Amino acid sequence: MNIKFNCPHCEQSISADGSVQGSQVQCPACSGLFFAPTFGTTQIGNQPKKLKGPIIAGWVMIGVTCLIALIPGLGFATWLIGAPILFITVILGIVALNKGETTQGVLIMLASIIVAPVFLLLAPILATALAVGAGGGASASMRKNPQITPESLAEMTGDKKSVESGVSIPQNNKPIPNINEETAIIERKSGFAMGEKVSFKDSTWIVLEAKDLGDTLSGGISKDQKTEGKFIYVRFKVTNETNTEDQILFSPAIQDSKGRKFEEWDRSGFFLPDGEKGITMEQLPAGLPKTFSSIFEVAKNAEGLSFLARSFEPLGREVKPVPLNFTNSKENDSNIDTDKSAGPEQTIIKNLEKIAKSNIEQNPSPSDNQNEKDLKLAELKGQLASVDIQIETNRTRWQNGVDTINKLTNYKKTPVQEGSMAYKQCLAASQVIQEVEQGAAALLSEKAKLQATIQSLEK
Repeated sequence: MNIKFNCPHCEQSISADGSVQGSQVQCPACSGLFFAPTFGTTQIGNQPKKLKGPIIAGWVMIGVTCLIALIPGLGFATWLIGAPILFITVILGIVALNKGETTQGVLIMLASIIVAPVFLLLAPILATALAVGAGGGASASMRKNPQITPESLAEMTGDKKSVESGVSIPQNNKPIPNINEETAIIERKSGFAMGEKVSFKDSTWIVLEAKDLGDTLSGGISKDQKTEGKFIYVRFKVTNETNTEDQILFSPAIQDSKGRKFEEWDRSGFFLPDGEKGITMEQLPAGLPKTFSSIFEVAKNAEGLSFLARSFEPLGREVKPVPLNFTNSKENDSNIDTDKSAGPEQTIIKNLEKIAKSNIEQNPSPSDNQNEKDLKLAELKGQLASVDIQIETNRTRWQNGVDTINKLTNYKKTPVQEGSMAYKQCLAASQVIQEVEQGAAALLSEKAKLQATIQSLEK
């Protein structure tokens, strides 16, 4: 009586005489040695096949990879590791086919080639979007929910008398006012005065000066700018109170009495006075105070403006408003023109003309022609001074534009995201560079003509 059994090494199906039961035999396919099974007096035929190692390994690898893809954020890593893993599972499916496991082999290959790739492509996107949406929805619900009571807030903070900012919670059922939308930390109601230290755990702020610049900016390192609202200038000092150097990655902001928030104007840096700079992306060494300036574009009817001093920490950030008291420029000597609508070039010309006329009145020349010549020379020298200022200003504009692009792009090694603050600043800097390069030839030509005319009159 013949018996049938499989080789334990290669799974080759073998048919042999029943006398070999319990004896050591050699597989005709792989030459492996093993003991033939014993079946007694009943012919069993082919024995049931056990689940093979390649099949288990294939399904485990596919399953684990798909589970990782469902983890928000981390799931995107499967876009990198998925291809080599699925290539391996395809090989395992082929091995299963060669060993006679047709159904399992085909299923593993289909899962590896079609089902798993589609799943790995979509799952990380959907999982992350759902997680972000759920978090944003919960945050928005907390901000908009008008029924936040002192009891519920105290339950969240673990303190029934106060919260982090030190504001006492009224013992009633009315909603708590002034919850900051961005940080959900109650702002201190008793505002800070300009010149007073505003302290946080990681920093100290002092607002030094504030000016209402009106609806037009001129005399900066860019062409004149107008707005339907108004420009506000603020100068402030910041001290890093931590033990390590920090870098400011946020833009300062001001807020009006209606709660409207105005971020720093994206071209602020091009209109700051010489020697002043903005705070964004600047290094703050530990314990060393630094002075910065900002320009804000606000609505025409914005009143009760306050500068928003803030802590450095990105999570649980604390914000404290400092009401702004605007100062006016002091009038200069009556012999010097102080018309703010005029640019620096026009002011120089007017001042030189005034000085020339004053000299002529005090030391009258015997010749009217000489008087006219002196006035003409004064006018030309004023124009030359104006051109020199424009040339020097444009050199500064060009260099500042290049420096801005280099700083924001790590010397053009790191691209900036379109639409971001850095992108807008790079775009503005590029426009300034183009303006300077286009007007350079005309300015140099004008300077040469003025110098030649002045030399001819002075002979």
